[in-house]
Amino acid sequence: MPQDGATTRLAGGLAALAHAARGMLGRLAPTSPRLRPLTVLAASVALVAGLAYYGADTFSRRAVDQRAATEAGSLAAVTAHLATGDSFNTYMEMLRYAEDPRVHQRATPRGVRTSVMQQDLYLNTNNLASLIVADRSGSVLASTDPSVTRVLDSAAFQQARSTLTPSSSDVVLPRAGRPGYVEFAVPLKDSDGTTWGILLGRADPARLWKATLEAQVDGSRNVVINADGVYAAGVPDALLGQPWRGQPLAGGGVHAVVAGVDSICGLSPIGKGSQIDQGSTMASCLPSSLVEAEHAQAMGKQGGVTLAAAVLAVVLGGAALSFGGRRRRPLLLLAAPRDDAAPEPEEPAPTPAAAAAPVAATALIEAYERRNERLSEQLRDDVRARLLLAAAQEDEAYRRIDPESAAEGTPYSPSGLHAQAMAELEAARDRELRAIEQELYPGVVRLGLPNALKALRKDLESVIDLTLEMDPLADAVDDAGDRAAIDLGRRLVLYRFVLEGARALAEAGAREALVTLGRGEAAVTLAIGAPLDETDDAAAAVLDARFETSRLAIDAYGGALDRARDGAQYRAVATFPA
Repeated sequence: MPQDGATTRLAGGLAALAHAARGMLGRLAPTSPRLRPLTVLAASVALVAGLAYYGADTFSRRAVDQRAATEAGSLAAVTAHLATGDSFNTYMEMLRYAEDPRVHQRATPRGVRTSVMQQDLYLNTNNLASLIVADRSGSVLASTDPSVTRVLDSAAFQQARSTLTPSSSDVVLPRAGRPGYVEFAVPLKDSDGTTWGILLGRADPARLWKATLEAQVDGSRNVVINADGVYAAGVPDALLGQPWRGQPLAGGGVHAVVAGVDSICGLSPIGKGSQIDQGSTMASCLPSSLVEAEHAQAMGKQGGVTLAAAVLAVVLGGAALSFGGRRRRPLLLLAAPRDDAAPEPEEPAPTPAAAAAPVAATALIEAYERRNERLSEQLRDDVRARLLLAAAQEDEAYRRIDPESAAEGTPYSPSGLHAQAMAELEAARDRELRAIEQELYPGVVRLGLPNALKALRKDLESVIDLTLEMDPLADAVDDAGDRAAIDLGRRLVLYRFVLEGARALAEAGAREALVTLGRGEAAVTLAIGAPLDETDDAAAAVLDARFETSRLAIDAYGGALDRARDGAQYRAVATFPA
């Protein structure tokens, strides 16, 4: 940051004072030997005072810059969190629209589907500007925006088609200087469970993140930078698509000119580590004029204090020299008496126990979850996508080689064997691999615990029948802001608690289980229970052992796990303070 004029003038004045003192020393040395020490002292004090003021100016400016960068970073973290919440709310809207039978049934006429989607946009308060339905080949079947005729170049469409899971895109800017859009995609399943199409939603970034972009403190500005490093939202249209440029500050933050305003900005990714993390960044920028004003206030009286201290030092130094001359003895520095017999206390050597701090259990659990997330993404993005591509290529190759046999249809005909092989390949990709992905890292927990448990019930339907009784707001922020959503770490722990509990109950002979999720003023409670054979004590003991891993994880996050058997009913209850 540049120095202000007052700082420059005061530093120059102190330098001139030191120069004058040195000149005075040269003139007085031949005629006034007694004044030589005083003159040397005055010159030294002036020099030290100048250095002290310069140091105070430099360090206070650095401290103000660092404080501004820290404040901007905090603002960016908050605004990025708000933007992430807006994006997830849009995900939930898309999931709700995809559940409408008139949207997800393949046989719905085009006009009916378009009318239903248009009503969804008109009758609901949402962040979306348009809805499009396309089959898996990319053909547009219905759209509320007639200008959308192609979706194959959509990153969200391609990801949803490859993974058969909801996806989103970065901010897409088709042309510089014009607003872009963010896309959300959800697979559509017909009544028989076949995934046949993709529901695609487009949102205007200025509308999607309206409240977030308008939030400000002391004239700050929030802007969105996409993965290409260009302005994507929060700036005048003329700047959209223009590159973001800035210089890192030593204490953190970035010094940049945003929409013509010299600013200090903090940066925070939108949706970091979640499925909506597509590389967009929220930048919260404070005007540098605020920083300069605070620095000027901090240095306002520093010049006067420095000069007064310099004069006082000269006066005291002269008095000390005069006193020393009268006594005819050297001026001694006063020091605190020291008892040479008392040895200096030595710092105790660190013991091995003190040198090695224990690893927190939650940090260890989160490290394993991050590893599992990487493996899950690798399975989803590499193995399943390649299988999907291989299956499509194999099917097309078969039809080209033997088009006549495609109509035979008998179980042991070439077409029948081919259809059976394709079905097995599709089942392996859609069932087994997906089950492994969810086992490693259930990404669905990012959509909230109730939605994650609904997905889990479907995944375990061949193992055990789960009945869910859940408070839909157990994992949500209330209107008054007095209640927060369950954090991701505890969501994962609770999800795995139900997963392991359901499997353990199934192995103990239970065919169905009841899962209840509730939230009171004091605690969040998740329970799973099932009837067992009253005489089978060994099964209960095995269940207790199976729940031990969950107990350790729940304890690590500050919760508690209780297990009880009442007659034939076995029940495990996980509780976290709300």
